[in-house]
Amino acid sequence: MREIACPVYRIEQIREIEAQALARIDEPGSLMTKAARRALLRLRQCWPTARSLTIFCGAGNNGGDGYALARLALCDGYAVQVVGIAPSTSAEAQLHREAWLSGGGQFAQEVGDAAMDSDVLVDALLGIGFRGELRAHYVDAITLMNESARPVLAIDVPSGVSADSGGVASAAVRANVTVTFIGMKPGLVTGPALDHCGTVLLEDLGLSSALCWGNMISVATVSSLRTVRTKNFHKGRAGHVGIVGAGPGMPGAAALCAMAALKSGAGKVTVGCHPTSAQAVAVQCPEVIVRELSSPKDVQELLGDIDVLALGPGLGKSEWSRMVFAPCLEVELPKVIDADGLNLLAYGENQSLKAILTPHPGEAARMLGRSIWDIEADRPDAVDALAARFNSTAVLKGAGTLIKGPDLPTWVCSRGNAGMASAGMGDALTGIVAGFRGQGLCDVDSAVWGVWCHASAGDLAAREVGSVGFLASDVIDRIPVMRDVYG
Repeated sequence: MREIACPVYRIEQIREIEAQALARIDEPGSLMTKAARRALLRLRQCWPTARSLTIFCGAGNNGGDGYALARLALCDGYAVQVVGIAPSTSAEAQLHREAWLSGGGQFAQEVGDAAMDSDVLVDALLGIGFRGELRAHYVDAITLMNESARPVLAIDVPSGVSADSGGVASAAVRANVTVTFIGMKPGLVTGPALDHCGTVLLEDLGLSSALCWGNMISVATVSSLRTVRTKNFHKGRAGHVGIVGAGPGMPGAAALCAMAALKSGAGKVTVGCHPTSAQAVAVQCPEVIVRELSSPKDVQELLGDIDVLALGPGLGKSEWSRMVFAPCLEVELPKVIDADGLNLLAYGENQSLKAILTPHPGEAARMLGRSIWDIEADRPDAVDALAARFNSTAVLKGAGTLIKGPDLPTWVCSRGNAGMASAGMGDALTGIVAGFRGQGLCDVDSAVWGVWCHASAGDLAAREVGSVGFLASDVIDRIPVMRDVYG
């Protein structure tokens, strides 16, 4: 998805913005006409040689957008056919439907042939109002578009996608381009819906509101978090990150985390680990201090020396893991918790934790007592629930990573790629976030900057190494470049 620096609105917020705009407008249907003009402009830009359109119109305002677009395209010289799936149910949609017909517009007689003969298909079936399950005639229309092999432009939101949750119905349009109006919606920026939106183009129509659900992370966002080092800067001012993990047979995760923390700018990193893992960590990371944790006293001594704690990489779920976990959870230090730290956390009562939590959907499911399907069907709700339940900054990893602090707007990262779906990437993120936290940023800012840096380094690795098969270490090696470019 193209990077857009903008607010993200819930549907109720979009409707409020629309209502306020309509109250200021005397001419009925003019806002819909304005949206249709912008959609037609985008269609021309995306498919400059297209001369014929089939527009699938539903019953509500999304269908009204489609009828308005059909009339404008017809006047512009396109061959246009409309597939009317259901009678218009809103006054504005009915107004534009009648204008389309009175201007010489025609409905397609043979839906299948019309779709196959057109250069571009336009999805104006459901829009932001969709939730629940689809009726059969909508499923048929969506299936036809998806099987047509023709390019598809979705108006506002691909039909079958929930604009608020990003969940996808049993059938959903797979658009090449989505033109969305007023602001981005949660369902366009995270989760399974990303496979249906194609390139998302925003037309704000000159409307906005200070009240929003969240914001897209942008270059401007992370540039504002920049920390400048003076000439007499020393490592003590860059933070001492302590990593507790590396249980028996699992030194690699903590080693990756440690290198990521150093590459993010941490002044010093210490790994506290099981005695059997100490040598392996030391060999992999000669710049890192390694301390064996054999007793609660060892853990307490480590915790007394560090500025920020990263808990979980390679920790395991053994008796040793539980022995080191308890004092780490209780200590009054900034914390980043991941991996087995989250799995152990899921079984405890930690309502006022005040940490940075970085779960993937499986870990989030265990922490909330839900299924993975439930998490992915409504990622915005899941990240809200994580932040509220644990009184922490939650980072729900995945396509369109979400970052949510308690009672704060949500941040969304549009960077990253499918090549990052491999072992060790989460350990790298934990180290980056912990490194930034140790350099003086607050929990939310550390998470925002860390997620962005991690995703951007992953995109750079994909370009330089290959889109699939690059490693977490490839991402870690590119962290300093991301700091120089954006921080």
